[in-house]
Amino acid sequence: MDLRGDSIHRYVNAFCPRCHDEEPDRPLSSVARLSGWLAVRDGLVWLERGCRSHGLVRTLYDEDPEILAYLEEWTAPTKAHIPDTPGNFDPIPSAYLRGLPQMQTQHTCILLEDIAETCNLRCPTCFADSSPDLRHVVAIGDVLANVDQRLERENGRLDVLMLSGGEPSLHPQLPELLAELSARPITRILLNTNGIRVAQDDGLLDVLTEHRERAEVYLQYDGLSQAAHRYHRGGDLRRIKQDALRRLSEREIFTTLVMTAALGVNDHEIGDVVRLALRTPYAGGSAFSPSSVRGVRDSSTPTIGSRTPVCSGGWGHRPTIWSRGGI
Repeated sequence: MDLRGDSIHRYVNAFCPRCHDEEPDRPLSSVARLSGWLAVRDGLVWLERGCRSHGLVRTLYDEDPEILAYLEEWTAPTKAHIPDTPGNFDPIPSAYLRGLPQMQTQHTCILLEDIAETCNLRCPTCFADSSPDLRHVVAIGDVLANVDQRLERENGRLDVLMLSGGEPSLHPQLPELLAELSARPITRILLNTNGIRVAQDDGLLDVLTEHRERAEVYLQYDGLSQAAHRYHRGGDLRRIKQDALRRLSEREIFTTLVMTAALGVNDHEIGDVVRLALRTPYAGGSAFSPSSVRGVRDSSTPTIGSRTPVCSGGWGHRPTIWSRGGI
């Protein structure tokens, strides 16, 4: 008898993406849960399940079985939380329709608050489909009400709160919002920004400086080349990004450089961004996001997988960027 050519990593329950595409608005209670497994084959991890309508459905789950096994070794004591609806034992994922369920095992690591849908860019690569055509911003009373509810559920303290959008720096009441948030028991407040106002607006820089003991900046920074910025942002923003980073560093505001990477576009600049963070005072680190193909760009680039070393000297480990997904 011939061997199958794979090994079972573990058994799982999953859904059929083809069924979802056919009827995306169906209630979760009517979506079939399928038995399946994670199978290691040809150095890749595949999610495989059997659907009565579509047969065997196979999806790439992970590009490195070794890294997956390593990550699954990480465990930590779970923090106690208060469920949004006591006694909510509905099956996952439909339980989340009523907030955090009774058996939720993970607390809120990062509370993401989208405070504006408007933006001052029309990025070909956009996680939120934002643009200057959209004008809505969230009232700060609504933002604070949600934050206060999360604080109650998290027993009085949040680790990290991220303000995002759209472009959150365009919120007309951002100074008042930062003041209110800084008065609450939140360890770190992150402003997720493209940096245009940071580079040009001294008033905004003064506000960030006032709150720098608690607030920091998550700065969009796609690389050092003109091609990288034109591909992801639709224009050459190198000077704006440089000015934003310099001004933040001069004000001693902690900053993380956030790079959106696409294979064959700017993945070769990962090392450059890391080195820039290492040599810039108050740059606390760098983060790498997968390219999201949606919005105005119909084309796609291949998946960025586990990369071989892309820079020389001072950084010896292998950088990894996970597969592009529907972000």
